[in-house]
This record gives sequence, C-alpha cells and structure tokens, in this order.
Amino acid sequence: MAACPRSPASADQVGAPSGRPIQVFVSVLPQRYFAERLAGERAIVEVLVEPGRDPHSFDPSPRQIARLSAAAVFFTIGMPFEATLVSKVGQANPELRVVDTIAGIELLPLAGHYHEGDEAHEDDDEAGELDPHVWLGPQQVRCQLIAMRDGLIAADPAGEAVYRQNHERLDAEVAAMDRRFAVLLAPLGGKSILTFHPTFGYFTATYGINQLSIELDGKEPSPRRLEDLIGLARQEGVKVIFAQPEFPPRSAEIIAQAIGGSVVSLNALEADWPGFMERLATAVAAGAY
Repeated sequence: MAACPRSPASADQVGAPSGRPIQVFVSVLPQRYFAERLAGERAIVEVLVEPGRDPHSFDPSPRQIARLSAAAVFFTIGMPFEATLVSKVGQANPELRVVDTIAGIELLPLAGHYHEGDEAHEDDDEAGELDPHVWLGPQQVRCQLIAMRDGLIAADPAGEAVYRQNHERLDAEVAAMDRRFAVLLAPLGGKSILTFHPTFGYFTATYGINQLSIELDGKEPSPRRLEDLIGLARQEGVKVIFAQPEFPPRSAEIIAQAIGGSVVSLNALEADWPGFMERLATAVAAGAY
C-alpha cells in the first residue's frame, strides 16, 4: 500500500457526552459503511446523498443542513457540494470537526474526455478535473480509514481503544480484499473495460487495467464518438459495457449490440461497499473473456 498521510495529533480534543453516541455525517453511502464499522455503537452515522440521488448535482435540503449544524464530525470525500456546505454550516456550528478523508491521497484525473474530430482515446483529460470516486480503490480506502479513525478519536477520545481495534480489523479485511483482487485480475493487466461514466478509475489503475468511457461530461456521445468507440471496443476485445443506474443506458446498449457484447449495470454508490467491490471485481474478470 502507498504511504498514507497521518492525521496530526489533536491538542483540542473534545470528548463526547458520557454514554451518548456522537453524531457523524458522511457524504455518500459507501462512507457510511466505513464510519459505522469504525465507530460501532459510539456514533450515529447519517449520509447526505441518499439512495437515488446524484452526488455530482446534489444540493442538501434545509433539514440536512440543520442536522449537520448539530453534528460532531463531518467526513468529506471531495464531492463538489462539500466546500459550500462546510462554509454554511461552519457559521452555525464552529465546533463541527470537518475531516478531509482524502487529504494527501494522490487523486487521479477524471479519465475519458474526448474532443470531436479526434480518435477515441482516454489520455485527453480536462485539466484540473479530478476523479472523486476515491472509495473504489482499496488502497485509497485504507488511507481514508486512517483519517476517519483519527477523526473519531479526536471527537471522542474516550472511545480511542474501540476505534483503533475496529480500524485494525477493517483495515485487515480491505487489505485481504486487495490481495484477492490482485490475483483474480492479474491476467487482465493491460486490457481495457468500457464504461458509460468513468467511475472505476481508482479500481482499474490499482490492477493495471485501462478504463475507457463513453460519456462526455455526463452527455450522450455523438454518432462519431459512438463509431470510434465501437471500433476501439472491437480492437480491445471488449465484451461487456458497464453502465451506471444514474445515467441513461442507450449508448451502452448500442455499442454492446454492435460488438455482440452485453451491458452490466453497477451502482458504485451502494451502501454495501464490500459486496459491491466483490461484484465489481467478478464482473470485470468475467467480462474480459
């Protein structure tokens, strides 16, 4: 695993009221899995982006803002709405501990951008646009877990032993998952997957797989782009097109029909993070043959 940044020791730790769980907020559902595993019964965890909502266009409700204003910890993960929300809530709750769980993690460019008239390729990323799907790389997740563990300890020093024990157990599980996936996906090194939205960049980069995407900034591809992608899919031997439920499947279906392949829908925002990761690895491995 790449070296993870260590959270600085906090000199201003504020303990939770005795016998009462602390209130914790996260941005997306996979984070809730991490926070609940780390905190156990010492925290109540709420998620901002509820099932069926798109985090890229999410706007928190007044009720969510009010509840966050009374929380002890907010674990951010680089979603577009977080900076504005933190600014608003910080005025009402200066005691809110905001923990940037991706601080120090090397973020990847959001791959899959394409300009009309160019051949289809995946190395033309828009400058400055970074991939926010950091929970889909096991090695990046292990770094996030450290930041979350330390944030919980800072907010609730009395629970330090619990948080450290839970972190040790969960980190070992993620490490074991990473080793299994490395073996499973080793034959795919240098091969490509095709997905509608470039969701899986951290996952594919970890295991030496190329991610090719269909959409451009959330927009359907042009006929020229579709033709290029069909040719590229044939050239790369792609058999499965990965789609996401928050995006229309039509383009993926057109390409799948043209290459004699199939469309597999995967929801990267599932609450069951380990279950999703297992399904993702299995689908990628099966779709490469």
